[in-house]
Formats: sequence, C-alpha cells, structure tokens
Amino acid sequence: MPNFALDGSRYNVVQTHVQIVKYCRVAPVALWAFEYLLTLDDEVENIWKAQQWSYTHGIFFTVRYLPVVSFLCANFYALMGLEMDMCLRVYKAYFSTLLILVVTTEGVLCLRTLALWHRHKLVRGMIIALYMAVCIAATACIAVSLTLDLDSVCNSSAQAMTLNKFVDNMRGLEESQERVMMGSFLAVAIFEFVVVCLTVVHGFMVSPRTSSSRLMASLRGGNLLYASALLAISILNTIYFHLPVEAGWTGLFDVFQVVLHGVMASRIKLALRAANNIGGTDRIRKLDSIKLRGFAPTMQFIPYTEHAARWNSSIDAQP
Repeated sequence: MPNFALDGSRYNVVQTHVQIVKYCRVAPVALWAFEYLLTLDDEVENIWKAQQWSYTHGIFFTVRYLPVVSFLCANFYALMGLEMDMCLRVYKAYFSTLLILVVTTEGVLCLRTLALWHRHKLVRGMIIALYMAVCIAATACIAVSLTLDLDSVCNSSAQAMTLNKFVDNMRGLEESQERVMMGSFLAVAIFEFVVVCLTVVHGFMVSPRTSSSRLMASLRGGNLLYASALLAISILNTIYFHLPVEAGWTGLFDVFQVVLHGVMASRIKLALRAANNIGGTDRIRKLDSIKLRGFAPTMQFIPYTEHAARWNSSIDAQP
C-alpha cells in the first residue's frame, strides 16, 4: 500500500476537515430534538390516543425513534476510543439501522406516491418494481460493505494514531467500501428522482378545468417537498462518498441523511394520520345524526274522518 504522507499545511487542512465531519455528525441531534419537540403534541394526539393500533404505528415508531440509535452509534464510533470488538459492533449497528431506516422511509414515500397514482395501474406497477429493486440494491451494497476489511476502519477508531497513518489505513477502503456505500446512496437517489418526476408529471396532468380536491393537491405538494429534500441529501452523500478518502470528507452527511429521512417520514405519517382522524370525526358525526333521526318519533298525519270525529266528540262533551 503506498504511503500518502502529508506535509504540514496539508495535514492541518485534512485535520480541519475531519473535525468538521465530527461536528456534522453531532449537529443532526439538535435537528431531531427540535423536530421531536415541535411535533410531540401531534404524536400524542394522533398516534398514542388512537383507538386501534396497526402496522402503521410500527412504521411510525421505526422512522421516529430509530434515528436516535443511528446517530448514537455514529457518534460513538467517531468520537469515542473504542476497543476492536466494540467498534465492530457499533459500526455494523450503525449501518444496519441506516439500512432499515432508509428502506422504511422510502417505503412510506412509495405508499404516498401510489396514493397519488391510484388510477394508473401501469405507473403503480413501475413504482413498486423500482422500489423493490432499490431495496435489494441498497441491502446488497450495505451487506457487502460490512463484509469488507473492517479492521482498518476500527483500527483508525480504536487506536490513537497520526493522521498520516489514518490516511494510509483508510486509503485501502476507497476503492471498495466507499464505492459500495456510494452505490447504495445512488440507488436511493434514483428512486427519489423518479418520485419527484412522477409528482411533477401528475401536476401537469391535472387539467385547469378539472376540479382537484384539496386532499390531492396537498398530497402532491407534500410529496414534491419530501422527495426533493431527500433527493438533495442523497445526492450530497453520493458526491462526498465519491471524494478521495485523504480529503477528509468521508461521512460528512450520512448521519444527517439518517435524521432527515426519519424526520420526513414521521411528518408524512403524522399528516396522513391527522387527515384520517379528521375524516373519521366527520363520519362519526354524520352517523350520530342518522342515529338520532332514527330514535326521533315518526310524524304522521291523522286521517280527516278521525280528526272530525274527535272534534265532534269534544264539542258534544262541552256543557
């Protein structure tokens, strides 16, 4: 393995980049905490107080709280001096949570897009096929990355070494692990790009003369916002994983992508749950009004002959 020795100025630049990467791995914690406090009332109202629990609650809790495990593992690996065994466990746990969260989040985005194209079987089939292909590709890439030479990664984390030695150890992973991880982020970015394109096409397909419901317009606008944000961070991760390892930018936005995927997916679920609860309340009120009308006494007109007989009897009864 060649020795990529760094001079004094280059050493300081790379060391600065490594410190920035560490800060960017910690900063998403503040984003997640702010988002959590901002939507805690909605979570309690629409999730915890639900009368019936289903698989959607499992999806919500996965995308809501799994980022905590993910950025804890990432920060333990980056900031703590771990032993070899513990480092391997933390490293594998981080990428496992990354895989689960990305697949689940893209699944939520897929369901939202399917709802948008519910009248087009061909488009729905294409979306499902593409989502399955992306899941298989991302799973394969992360699985392959976990079977590569992880000793070099954990040696750089567990042992106190100079930056030159760190670069020498990590350089061997540039053409293997970093390329494989870039492939997983690229697969996710392709799916999100297709979702953005389909959402834009759906907006153009709606004729100005056709009355579009507020729910469909909200679904389309939200889908475009969520998919565009996720696409932007996926492209950034793909670019930074493509950079040379000795530049010091490896893993700059991976934790941020995990947190952003969780935040966006949880917002999607909360918005859909709130809309469903509103619709359910309206239906209950309508059913209650029907039941009240059923219990109300039936109004009937008395026949004229009977009414006349009662009138005559009342007159005869008077003194």
